Amino acid sequence: MRFPSLGTIKVIGVEAYGGNITIAQDGKQYIDWGTVYPGSAVNCSFYIKSKSNMLITLNLSISNITFKNSKGENVSEILSVKNSLNLAWNYNDTPLKPNEEIYVTLTLKASSEPIFIDYLVANDVQEFTFDIIIMAVPQH
Repeated sequence: MRFPSLGTIKVIGVEAYGGNITIAQDGKQYIDWGTVYPGSAVNCSFYIKSKSNMLITLNLSISNITFKNSKGENVSEILSVKNSLNLAWNYNDTPLKPNEEIYVTLTLKASSEPIFIDYLVANDVQEFTFDIIIMAVPQH
């Protein structure tokens, strides 16, 4: 079982660019994770630059996970598996100075739990999308 994935990048207080980031015609930034296999990890890397005028740390989260079947129908509401997707990164909470940039690697892992694989098969899941949110958190 394998399925393609796109992650739309949304940033707050920082800029993300380069590396594995692609810019769509509508100006949105996204990462094409390629084909994801349950139980395996996929890495993508890019630059993050602080747009703040003070020290910040970064916060990473995902939202709006959407699974679609071969007809393009959203079958996400049927999913009862928590943490079916896990997104982590190599950022270690080191504060960034104003205009400082770092190179980060995100790692996406899909669950290999039997209940998740059964869900993918039963609902004919062919692709999924989600939002990646990277937010600057001011340090006082």
